[in-house]
Amino acid sequence: ETLREFKENTYDKLDETILKQYTKLTKKWEEKGRSRYGLSAMFGFPGAVFGIFSVNNPLYPIFLGLNNGLDIVGLMSGNHDGTEENGERRIIQDSSAYYANKFLNKARLPLFGLGVYLVGKSGFELYDYLANSSNVNLENIRENTLNGLSFLLSSSSIYIRNSNPKIL
Repeated sequence: ETLREFKENTYDKLDETILKQYTKLTKKWEEKGRSRYGLSAMFGFPGAVFGIFSVNNPLYPIFLGLNNGLDIVGLMSGNHDGTEENGERRIIQDSSAYYANKFLNKARLPLFGLGVYLVGKSGFELYDYLANSSNVNLENIRENTLNGLSFLLSSSSIYIRNSNPKIL
């Protein structure tokens, strides 16, 4: 199986499956007259706080800024992706928002998977520490938990913002 086949058969399907679940959540939220961007921000801003205090990567704050910036753009304008409908086509109105959204859409599945892994790993290590009095570094558990929560919350924000009722 080539890398392209893997992406089309596995990666894209998994990403779409997760997007469908977030779309169901977002649809219920919007049926109550609320904005998806408000819900997205409720995940994205705490994700940024966890990320600022935990992730030791100088590029991660740029990612967090893009993510939360698109929530703010969406809250202000009702559209986060920098495009506008023009008949049967969508045209790019704001290239920075358009490309930021495309970049974040590519990053959401790896971030989601890494977040699940780190939070799960921390849970197992904490259980091992409490149940077996094992020699586990509690600082690593704290750091993995904060990183994992940041990745999960940030990827959730992206999925919510890009939810699409047409795929249900």
